[in-house]
Amino acid sequence: MLLTEVRARARTTREVWLTAAALVVGGVVAVVVLVHVAVGTARGQRWDEAARYAVSGPPATVHTLVEAMSMVSIGTVGAVLLVCGLVALVQRRIALALTALALVAGANVTTQVLKYMVIHRPDLLGLGIQNSLPSGHTTAVLSLAMAAVLVAPARLRGLVTLGAALAATLVGAGTVIARWHRPSDVLAATAVCAVWGGFALLVPLVWERLRRPRLHSGTHHVAALAGAGAVGALVVSWGVRPSRGSSDLLLAAASLGAIGVACVAVLGAFGYAVDRSWG
Repeated sequence: MLLTEVRARARTTREVWLTAAALVVGGVVAVVVLVHVAVGTARGQRWDEAARYAVSGPPATVHTLVEAMSMVSIGTVGAVLLVCGLVALVQRRIALALTALALVAGANVTTQVLKYMVIHRPDLLGLGIQNSLPSGHTTAVLSLAMAAVLVAPARLRGLVTLGAALAATLVGAGTVIARWHRPSDVLAATAVCAVWGGFALLVPLVWERLRRPRLHSGTHHVAALAGAGAVGALVVSWGVRPSRGSSDLLLAAASLGAIGVACVAVLGAFGYAVDRSWG
């Protein structure tokens, strides 16, 4: 092996380790901070609740979003995951199929355990104690989107990343627009998926089966940004607006914008590192 190739492989390995660590550590820290602030403090609960009601849409738009999100079920998740597994198996990559399964199962089980067994919401504002963090719908769709990016053939991965960002951002924003969830619920779900995405990147490193480095960069970040940007244009064209005009503009933009940025950051970094770890 040429010295230049050895150095390239070492650089690639380092990049993947750093990306995986950033996703895992960043995801864990994000969940802890969101729980502490948005669940555990009166001010955080107040801001979070205000953000949920700061954005609204016409009844027809909300109805369409609700119908679309209602399609997210155990059956749907299983069907999409089956397709992802078949795509991996067609490429004769059993480990890839198993890793995609672990990513989706791990993220969704983690979300359910956190929501119903670990996180307890104190009634600080008279809003009740029912916990909704993290969002199950966002976890399901984003984890499936990441599985699709993982198993996609390299030449199609950028396009899949675009679609993944569009789907994940639309569902995440949709749960807030429909007032199913607070923004913190969606951001926590994104963080949970980031953690499991980081674990998925480590598999070929641990097995020392890193594929030949792919040295192009930037494609996945641009694709993820385009997908999230398309959602922004869609919701505006569908009539989604701040609930009380200019007084809610900043809060509405911040809540939906944060969801878009989180999806772009996670999917962009994940797609970039998948190219370098799984090939």
